[in-house]
Amino acid sequence: MTQTFHKSFMAGVAISVGCMAYLSVENRILGSLLFSVGLITICYNDYYLFTGKVCSKMCSNGRKMATILWGNMFATLFCGIAVRFVFPGLVQVADNVCNTKLYEGLSVFMRSFFCNVMIFFAVRRFGRDAASCVRIILCVMVFILCGMEHSIANNFYFVLSMDLFTVRGFFYVVACICGNALGGIVVYLIDRSTV
Repeated sequence: MTQTFHKSFMAGVAISVGCMAYLSVENRILGSLLFSVGLITICYNDYYLFTGKVCSKMCSNGRKMATILWGNMFATLFCGIAVRFVFPGLVQVADNVCNTKLYEGLSVFMRSFFCNVMIFFAVRRFGRDAASCVRIILCVMVFILCGMEHSIANNFYFVLSMDLFTVRGFFYVVACICGNALGGIVVYLIDRSTV
């Protein structure tokens, strides 16, 4: 379990860096492109990201999935708090992002569901080649530009803005986790049944 937690923690750090890149630019298209560095780093280093692993047979191992989720969340919590002190200019941007998200209502669950459909398309049969890299970039850009919700990224944003520590913010992230999990499991099962 130590290796699982380590790989999960590193995945959370990679997503946090992607989130920082996204928040650092005003152009959403450029931001979504830069965010993809997180998922590319995870895939190339075989780190464990909850949203990607829940789209695989690994999701049948509940204990391992819990460790992955905990490692991702702990890393984004650590990074979010650190970024508040090191890059204070990103706090206001994160506040704006989170305020917008919190007023979007219950559709968060379905937007999270579809996010993991895109994650599945991004990481399915990943190979260390240019085509896989381009596929990841395009899928990440689509889910961000369409307003889909990524639970691990949202944990970082909500820690950075301190909204995670409110009841509404906490349950928003929980709804994202549930939507991502269901989306990943459903698309994985459908894909397996077609093989």
